Amino acid sequence: MKKVFLTLMVMVLITSISFAAFSDLPDGHWAKATVEEMVEAGIISGYTDGTFRPSKEISKIESLILLSRIAGLNKYPTEATKYLETYTTVLSPYNTQYKKDVAYLLGVGVLKEKDLSNLLSSDKINSPLTREEMAVLVTKVLGKEDEATKNSIVVLPFSDTSSISAAAKPYVYYVYTQGIMAGMSDSTFSPKTALTRAQAATVLQRIYKKVNITPSIAGTTPTPTPTNASSVTSFVTGTITKIDTSTSSVWIKSTTGTEEYEYDKNTKFYVSGRELNSDSMKVNATVTATISGDTYIASMNITDGAKVSTKTVKGTIYAASSAAKTITVTTDGSRITYNYDSSTTYTLDGKTSTLTGAIKKDYNVTLTVDAANYITKAAVTSPDERIIGKITAVSTKYGYVVFEDDDDEEYILMDDEIDNYSKSYKKTSEDYYFDDDTDFKYNGSSKSYKSIATSSYLYKEGNYIAVTVGKNEYLDLIEVATKKSTLTGSSSTDDDDEKSDDDIVGEITVASTKYGYIVIEDVDSGKEYIIMDDVINKYDANYEDEDEDYYFNKETDFSYEGSSKKYSAIATTSYLYKKGNYVGLVLGKNDYIEEIKVASKESKLTGSSSSSSSYSSEDMIDDNYLVGEITDIDEDYITIECDDGEEYDIDVLSTAIVLDYGAKKPSTGYTDFEDAYDDDDIGKGDRVLVVLYKEDQTALIILLD
Repeated sequence: MKKVFLTLMVMVLITSISFAAFSDLPDGHWAKATVEEMVEAGIISGYTDGTFRPSKEISKIESLILLSRIAGLNKYPTEATKYLETYTTVLSPYNTQYKKDVAYLLGVGVLKEKDLSNLLSSDKINSPLTREEMAVLVTKVLGKEDEATKNSIVVLPFSDTSSISAAAKPYVYYVYTQGIMAGMSDSTFSPKTALTRAQAATVLQRIYKKVNITPSIAGTTPTPTPTNASSVTSFVTGTITKIDTSTSSVWIKSTTGTEEYEYDKNTKFYVSGRELNSDSMKVNATVTATISGDTYIASMNITDGAKVSTKTVKGTIYAASSAAKTITVTTDGSRITYNYDSSTTYTLDGKTSTLTGAIKKDYNVTLTVDAANYITKAAVTSPDERIIGKITAVSTKYGYVVFEDDDDEEYILMDDEIDNYSKSYKKTSEDYYFDDDTDFKYNGSSKSYKSIATSSYLYKEGNYIAVTVGKNEYLDLIEVATKKSTLTGSSSTDDDDEKSDDDIVGEITVASTKYGYIVIEDVDSGKEYIIMDDVINKYDANYEDEDEDYYFNKETDFSYEGSSKKYSAIATTSYLYKKGNYVGLVLGKNDYIEEIKVASKESKLTGSSSSSSSYSSEDMIDDNYLVGEITDIDEDYITIECDDGEEYDIDVLSTAIVLDYGAKKPSTGYTDFEDAYDDDDIGKGDRVLVVLYKEDQTALIILLD
C-alpha cells in the first residue's frame, strides 16, 4: 500500500511541471495543444522526469481528481474543506489521500454515495478508467444526467453498441451527440477500452468552459444548472445532399435512403467539438444528426466537410486571458476580443509555437477567426522579427516588392513613398509597408531610400532581402544583398545560399564524355557535385555513389549564356563537357535536374544583358571600367562601391575630366576633375562610371545620375 501511495503522489500531485518541459509531446503530436491548455489551466500536470506520458492509462482516482478541478475544487477552497468535514464518515472505509477531491464531487452533486464502491474500493481505485465510465462522469459533472437518462430510446451508430453497458448507454449517447467524445473509429466506440492521459485531457478541454457549478456554502447539495432540450428519440448518420435555407430544411442520405429534416434557431451545430451555426452545413458534408420526434434536428455534429467561414484580423496583441480563453488585439484603433481553444494553432516568426510562447503584449499578430468568433490560427511576429527571402516580383510603377521565404511563404512590401500599390494587388495577410524613414542596407552598407529604391537594388528580382518588422506592419529595416549568406551571416557553405530556388552554381572541374559525367565545384563553398548523363549512362562504371549526385537527360532544359540549346548541341566538349566553364543547375524531383545553364563566366549564367549593372566588378575590370557609388573622394582619388559590394580605390590622374551624362549640351558636360571636386559637382553618393587607364587609375569619370 505504501508503494501505491507514493506512486499516486508522483502521478497526480505534481503541479509545477511546465508543458514546455514535456519531452514526450513533440511538435505535431495530436494532443500537444490540448494538453498545454489544460496544464496552463491547472487541470492536469506532468511528471518529475519532465514527461507527460500521453499514452499512459488514467486510473479511476486520477479521473476523480481531474474532474474535481474542473468542477471548481481550487476555486472554492472553503466549500471543499466543509464538504470534507461533511463526508468524513462516508469516506472512512476508503484508503485514499484524495478524500477532499472526492468529498467535493459528493458535495456538488456529481457523485452519489452509491457510486463510491465502484470507484474507490481497493480493487478498483487504481484500475484504469474505461471510456464508458468517463462518459458517465462527464455527463454528471455537466449536470446533464437527468437529460441523458430521460430518453427512452437510445440509438448509437457503433457496431459495438451491444458492448456498452445498458446503464452507460444514455451517457455515451449524450457525450457523443454533443461532440464531447467520439468513437475510436468510424464504426466503434470501444466502451471497455481504458482512457489514456492524452484522451482524458481532450475530453476535459471540451467541457472545461461548459461546467457551471456553484457549491453551497451552507453545505447542502446543489444541482448543477441544467439546460432543457427536446426529447431525443433517434439519430441519423449520413451525407448532406441538399440544403434549403428558406424553409430551414436539409436532406441527409444515410444507409436507409435520403430523408428531409427540419432545423431552427434552437438546433445546435458542432464542428470539432465547437458550437457554430447552420452556416456550417454544406452539401456532401458528413454528419450525425440527433433527431427529436420524426424529422426535427435537435443537434448536428458535422464530422467532415464542414463550411467554416473565416476572416482575417491584423493588429497588435493587447492582452490574453487563460482563464477566459480569450485574446484581445488592437486593430484600427479599437480593441477586440476573440476566443481560442485547443484547436487554435500558433506560430511565432514563422515557426510553430504555443499560446504562452507566441502571445506577448505588443507583438504583431494576424488572426484567422471563424464564424463563432474563435481563433483558428494566430500568426505572431515579434516586434524585431527578421524575415529573409528572395525577391520574386517587383513594380516601381505601383510601388511593391514581393519576396518568398524558405517555406515558400509570400510577403508583399508596399512603398508608401510611391503609394500606388492598392491599384495593382489584392491585399494578403502578409503585407508590410516602408517609406523613407525605414533604414536600408545593401550588401551590408547603409543606403538612403533614394539610392536603394531602384531597379538595381530593392526593385530587382533575384536579389535577396531581409526585413525587420516593427509595429503596425511597418518595417524598421530593409536589407538587400546579392547573396543570401550576406544576410544570414553564415559562411559560404550555407545550404540555402548554395541552392537558392534549388540552384547550384559551380565551375566544371572534371568532365568525361566517355563515362557521361561532370564534376562541378560550388563557386562559394568549394563543395563538389557529380552530374550524371543518363543518355550516355556509363557513369556507374567509373565513380562511387555520393550524396550529392544529380542526373540529366534529353528532357532537361539546356542553355548556353542565355540561348536555349538541345541536348545534342550542348553535351559536347565545347560546352557542358568543358573544364573551366560554369554551370547553374535547377533541381527537380528524385535528384533529376530540370534545367542546366552553361556559361563561360559565372556572371553570364543569368542570361542578362551586358549592361554594367549585370556585370560583377571583376568582369568590369576585365573590360577596363567600373560602375558604382562614390563612398570616398579627395582631390586625387575616389573610392567606389560596385553593385556586388566590392570597393575599389582609384587614383585620379591630374588630366582627368568629369562628364555629366545628364547634361543637355555635351560641351557643357565636361569639367576638370579638380574643378568639379572643388565646386562640389561630384561627391559621395554619386553614381559613376569610371574608365580605367590602368587597373587602379582613371582619366575619365562619367556621372550617371
